[in-house]
Amino acid sequence: MTAAGSTEGGSPGQIGTSSSTSDGDGGEVILPEVLAIELPEEVNAAGPVPIKVQANAASVRVKLDGVDVGELVGAGQNMFVGELAVKGAVDNGTRKVKVIATLGEHEDSEEATFEVKVPEAGKPAWAKPGPLGSRTNRIALTPEGDVIEAGLRIGAGIPRPSIHKRSGLDGTDLWGKKVLLSELEGHVADVAIAPDGGIWVAMNVKEASQKWRPHILLLAPDGSPTGVDEPGALGSTLRAIAADEEGGCFGVGFAVVDGGDLDVVYQGVNAAHQGTVTDTWDYMPPKNFKHSFADVAMDVVIDGDVAWVAGLSVGPHDGKAIRTRGMIVPIDIRTGAVVGPVIIAPASELWKQSMFFGLALHPEGIVVTGTGCQDACGGMQRIETSCYTPAGVRTWHQTEAPAEGAYGSDVVVDSQGRAIIAGASQQGGVLRGQVFARTIGKVELWPLWVHWFPFSKESSEALGAARDAYDRIFIGGYVTAGGSPQTWLVQISP
Repeated sequence: MTAAGSTEGGSPGQIGTSSSTSDGDGGEVILPEVLAIELPEEVNAAGPVPIKVQANAASVRVKLDGVDVGELVGAGQNMFVGELAVKGAVDNGTRKVKVIATLGEHEDSEEATFEVKVPEAGKPAWAKPGPLGSRTNRIALTPEGDVIEAGLRIGAGIPRPSIHKRSGLDGTDLWGKKVLLSELEGHVADVAIAPDGGIWVAMNVKEASQKWRPHILLLAPDGSPTGVDEPGALGSTLRAIAADEEGGCFGVGFAVVDGGDLDVVYQGVNAAHQGTVTDTWDYMPPKNFKHSFADVAMDVVIDGDVAWVAGLSVGPHDGKAIRTRGMIVPIDIRTGAVVGPVIIAPASELWKQSMFFGLALHPEGIVVTGTGCQDACGGMQRIETSCYTPAGVRTWHQTEAPAEGAYGSDVVVDSQGRAIIAGASQQGGVLRGQVFARTIGKVELWPLWVHWFPFSKESSEALGAARDAYDRIFIGGYVTAGGSPQTWLVQISP
């Protein structure tokens, strides 16, 4: 670090000498004093900015551009250290830092500055391909800010469930060997990170009977097995998993039930690694018979004891015609009870059908992304992203340009009020992964920014999204090279 701003107390050669004054009764009072402030001169990427302060003080707090950002940590020998946050292009320019040293009832303060010069929002910071024969379905961030890629590896023509870890700083491969979670055919649908760094895995494998069975596994932070394996019912499929604040998890998906109907399936595991609740759920509004609707869960987030589950429901939502609609269901992770109104996406005049594939929490409720369809969901589609209150009121609805195939796969909400959507749409007859940002609450003609996966005559998809405390965006998915899928991970500047 270099000193962008520093102060010295007393005459030259007296740095570290305490200032003092009389207390009026003849006694000497030691006064606080800021001696030096160390900051980078220029910051060129979003992330933490180290600050180091030398002061004669009991405590030191910092203001950044007039906003109190808390106290620094004492490091001994009159040194105090901490970090300031840069959250992308919004912070470009000169940042003003005020350091306030406190000792007893007395304070001393000094100021310093540093420059922020980072790329405009939406620019890729780096991108990393994986090996041929690999695919990422979802991603998650560890407490250290590294990326867990969840998906599959293909060997001898057979896809097997796999996870991988990369550095969140530069995408460096952190695991020298591939981590296969089963010798059976299958894939990892999703991962979630427990507060202690443990990795909850939702995967599906094809057993000798040629039927699929889901499993919830817990891995150690280094990817090694812990022995926790909660299998689900044969014939059901997990699509998503979320970790709760105590260290447990809740997985969701779908199951084939009576008469070939599809129902939402859920499976909970507590922090003691015990299965707590597993069952199916069927949407059955008033005046409808059981199994009148086919229901599928595609994603889940947890807020307290409530799992917000997003997916789709197929049935007579308008009374007669069979339609597919996006659906949100709040489920208690301890009991499996539905604890609020089931939210069904409204239809528009031309876009009568919809599906939700990803969701994220928002201060006003839930943000979902997916696709809107016309009469047939195999024809024209468009990416649709919306915000709903817990009561089911849609407060924001943003649509994208239609294409023969288009959908949002995942969404994250950043601290700047933006929804960042990972998805794909047809370009020239080829499916191509894309990432873009929208301002939540505003209907905009164009996205704030768009980033496309590399141009190719072969398909690609952006399937998973994550963001860290500094609004850095991570997107996982795959590209195709010579007919073989290849994982693709990119960090986007906020």
